Amino acid sequence: MPASVQIVALGIVVVAGLYLIALAVVALARPALARRFLLGFAQSAGVHYAEMAARIIVGAALFIASPRMLFSQVFAWFGAALLVSSILLLCLPWTWHRALGERVLPRFVRYLGVVAPICFLLGGMLIASTVVGAP
Repeated sequence: MPASVQIVALGIVVVAGLYLIALAVVALARPALARRFLLGFAQSAGVHYAEMAARIIVGAALFIASPRMLFSQVFAWFGAALLVSSILLLCLPWTWHRALGERVLPRFVRYLGVVAPICFLLGGMLIASTVVGAP
């Protein structure tokens, strides 16, 4: 893999980590705003495809960047799982994704006080594992 591709992938991983940290901060500071944001996923075909594109980009970036990251095997598997699950969701009608979200997300957003610290930790782990790098 060319070094330039790995550097771009590492940048995408850092941005994904910052996104998770920002989501955690919003979930704690403005929970109603975070609920509206999270409940908006898969509400239209356009949002569904945008979400899948973002997931595929982040999954590929994790997989590509993982050799240069601390805990490289964990992030390689997580990236692969994100890629495979996103591709599977692309093969299904987007309305199925919406139906799943309508069942799962209301339960999920009820626990923003628990989800926020997990998002913060995961985002921090992504950034720290990228900055520290593989041994």
